[in-house]
Amino acid sequence: KNLKKFHKEKLSRDGRQAYCKKCCVGYGISRNNKNKEKVKMAVEVLKTFEEEYPVEYKIVIEKINKRNTEMSKGDKE
Repeated sequence: KNLKKFHKEKLSRDGRQAYCKKCCVGYGISRNNKNKEKVKMAVEVLKTFEEEYPVEYKIVIEKINKRNTEMSKGDKE
């Protein structure tokens, strides 16, 4: 019990957010930062794709929106 308490306090001091009670391992913020970087890169790619290929971009976005609406309808049922 004391070990878990120690790890929790240590993680909060280190500024880490997620904590696995099972294995006493803390997951640092660095993972979240990597995901944010991936999202930023994806947004930049989409912006350049939109500028260079507007027709194809519209088709792709329509397909994505259609798939998302179909998936959300499936969740509601």
